[in-house]
Amino acid sequence: MTYKLPRKYIDFLLFCKLHFWCFIFSVSLKAQVNEIKLPDGIYNPQSFTVSPFGEFYITDQDEHKVFSISSEGALTGQFGKHGSGVSQLDTPGEIITMDGINVYVLDYFNNRIQRLNKRLEIVSSIGKSPMESFSQVKGESIGRPKSMTISQRGDIFYIDEENNEIKKINSTGILDSRFSSKINLNAPELIRSKDNYIFIAKKKSIYKYDYFGGFITELKINVLKTIDDLAIDEAGNFYALDKTSRHILKLNSNGQFIKAYLELELDKPVSLYFLKNQLYVLDSGRRSIIVLSQDE
Repeated sequence: MTYKLPRKYIDFLLFCKLHFWCFIFSVSLKAQVNEIKLPDGIYNPQSFTVSPFGEFYITDQDEHKVFSISSEGALTGQFGKHGSGVSQLDTPGEIITMDGINVYVLDYFNNRIQRLNKRLEIVSSIGKSPMESFSQVKGESIGRPKSMTISQRGDIFYIDEENNEIKKINSTGILDSRFSSKINLNAPELIRSKDNYIFIAKKKSIYKYDYFGGFITELKINVLKTIDDLAIDEAGNFYALDKTSRHILKLNSNGQFIKAYLELELDKPVSLYFLKNQLYVLDSGRRSIIVLSQDE
């Protein structure tokens, strides 16, 4: 007769294993840590991105604004106020820039994606827009954009929370309906891209797809309660954030545990970003961006 441990005991053993390896690796693998304090005016940061030039772009949901700050933490610009007009935002979410020239921000309750330039001036709007001259996705509305990523080809992939779909908009602003029709995943939380692959996080799992929406594999990360944010480095390693436990784990491309960052003493981590061998952590509680230079 085979005896199976109840699920709660398995989870407890995984939790103990995680903390054991966290202790071992935190002793042997220390990252160099730097902290950049946010300027006054940014009080509830939710998401951020880092340009190749070292500038930070940050969304604040309380202020309904996007801020830009220098690598030293000096305020260099801001965009938006509460509303639905051309230069307004309603609960801005994720923000991303790939080239440091174009900055994309999810305008959640306005059902659109706003494209700004590096000076935080409006360029165009994808979705609902009060300006007819702005580029839009023809015949298609954006419903509550929750998470997005931009591929190296310039295509936008985003989670349409209202319609419970993953959608792809190509670099010319045309919706590729073939992509969303291939992915059948209820209530996805996050979407990220690396090389020619798309990664979607939901609860404790990372789902890997090819560039055209073909399913490849599911990576189960049982040592975390949930994956609240995800970053990917140049080698394909994952950095997963669990906001409840305030843990950040490094995992290899197969989802296997590498290390945890226990030395950070995080207060309220909300977002991750990886660029040029550095992991960036936005901590809303400390009102700062923590920079970890990887030494492995």
